[in-house]
Amino acid sequence: MTMEKGYRRAPGSARMGRSRLLQGDDHLLSVTCALYWPFVEEYRRFFFKDIRAVTVHQTSMGTWRSVVFAVLALVLLPWPFVANDRWARLILVIPPALFMLALAYNIAAGATCCCRVHTAVQSRVLGALGRMRQARTFLRTMGPLIQSHQQAASPGLTTP
Repeated sequence: MTMEKGYRRAPGSARMGRSRLLQGDDHLLSVTCALYWPFVEEYRRFFFKDIRAVTVHQTSMGTWRSVVFAVLALVLLPWPFVANDRWARLILVIPPALFMLALAYNIAAGATCCCRVHTAVQSRVLGALGRMRQARTFLRTMGPLIQSHQQAASPGLTTP
């Protein structure tokens, strides 16, 4: 989908990956690329007036990724020191270095989360909001916008 049709990237959503969130004038558009075929995309439109709740809960996926990256780096780290050849040492130092780099990135990215948008008829995971920092930014900027659309849709109701 081109960005020329009035869409802009929703605040806090991921810049890369297989999911992204786009913000329209009166709705949120979730675009997800299929895993089985790279050219298939699924579009879900959530009108601001129809959104009942956006829930975020922290997951342990980031911790488990860090544990796996650290274990793999520690298992592969001694290999370059037991190699006799200089080129073998150079080649064998690359895998643990990559796992340490992945570990550092995972720690720097912060805690992982699962963010869901709830409407009257569906509840969908927003895959573009996979980190707590992203979800907080999204809620801080989009929350007031969603509330303003809901109050405009039902002027008789007031919020406490």
